[in-house]
Amino acid sequence: DLEDIIEKSIFFYDEPMGHASKILQFIMKKKIADKGFKVLINGEGGDEIFGGYLRHYKFFIYEQFFKGKKSISKVFKENCENFTNKEFSDTIKKTNLFINNAKKNLHDIEHLDCFKFTNKKIDNLRENIKFYIKPDLKEKNFFKKILCSQIFKRDLPYCLKIEDRNSMAFSIEGRTPIVDHTLAEYIFSRKSSYFLQ
Repeated sequence: DLEDIIEKSIFFYDEPMGHASKILQFIMKKKIADKGFKVLINGEGGDEIFGGYLRHYKFFIYEQFFKGKKSISKVFKENCENFTNKEFSDTIKKTNLFINNAKKNLHDIEHLDCFKFTNKKIDNLRENIKFYIKPDLKEKNFFKKILCSQIFKRDLPYCLKIEDRNSMAFSIEGRTPIVDHTLAEYIFSRKSSYFLQ
């Protein structure tokens, strides 16, 4: 399955893929097509709409606990540790780092390792590379605003594009029901405090 997989998949993407999971989805779509299926319903958009990425914890913790000056329950800490597979103190460190970077207007880049080979300093990067989401810590609906920016600007457009390319590479019609606007509107009408509890 993996022989020349990068070359095979990138032929359909027209650009480098942003994550290895896209290659795994490419292989999965081939296996699904080999079994004769023509339509595939999948969960793309779920993490963006419901707040399902590890990074969402720091945004949620900032809005719900730090900004609101509320104590963090033991259950929330345990759930966070189970999901992240790390000590809760690690998530708090990441949250504080995010807040510090936002206050100093530095950047919102999650993984700086990708810049090591360029020998570039973060300070010298263009503004649109330093910030996908220009965080406004005073924003009332901070958490939802972050999710919205990932839905419209960052994660979801990329995920849906690659999903379409992977499916069409094997003549499969991909369906993504979670990104139906009625579901998204309903979810975003709920209180932010319900999201990561």
